[in-house]
Amino acid sequence: RTLQQIDNQITSLANQAQMLVNQGRNLASLPLSTLSTLQSTISQTTALLAQAQNIAYSVQSVEQQYQQAYTSVSSGMSDGALFSQAQTRWQNSVGGFEDALKLQARVVGNIPSDSSAMTQLVSASQTSTGALQAAQAGNQLMALQSRQLFDIQAELAANGRAADLERARQAANEAGAEAQYQHFSQYDAYVPQAVAIPSSGY
Repeated sequence: RTLQQIDNQITSLANQAQMLVNQGRNLASLPLSTLSTLQSTISQTTALLAQAQNIAYSVQSVEQQYQQAYTSVSSGMSDGALFSQAQTRWQNSVGGFEDALKLQARVVGNIPSDSSAMTQLVSASQTSTGALQAAQAGNQLMALQSRQLFDIQAELAANGRAADLERARQAANEAGAEAQYQHFSQYDAYVPQAVAIPSSGY
C-alpha cells in the first residue's frame, strides 16, 4: 500500500508538472510582431493626406478656400478677377487628381509587404505552441486588416475630393462664363457705317 501511495503521488506530481508545462506554453508570447511595420505604413499614408494641395482635409480650409474661389463669382467682378479665380480652381482640380494618384500609388505599394506579413502571421498562428501565441497572431492579422481598411478609406477620400473639386470647378466656371457674358452685353452693339474713300485723282 505504501508503494501504491508513492506511485500515486509520483503520478500526481507528473500530471501537475505537465499542467505547468502546458500553462507555460499557453502563456508564451509570440516572437513575431508586425506592429512597427503597420504603424510606419499608417504614418506614411497619413503624411500623404496632410500634404493635400491647396485645399486641405479640414472643415476650416474647405470653407475658406471654397468661399474664395467657388461661390464668390459675380458679374460685378472684373475679367481679370474672374480669370484669376478660374486659374485657382483649375490648379485645385489638378492638385486633387495628383494627390489621389499619389495615394493610390502608396496603397498599391503596400500590397507586397501586406502579403508577406499575412503569410508570416498565418504561419505563426498554425505553428503556435499555446493559446496566447495563437491569440496574438490572430490579433495581428486583425490589425493588418484594419490598416488595409484605413488605406481604402484614405483612397476613397482622396478620389472623392478630386471628383468633387472638378465638379465644383465646372459649376463655378459656368457662373464665371455667365458673368463674362454680362460684361460683354453691356457694350453697345456694333453698328456698321458707310465709309467714304477719298478719290485718288485718277
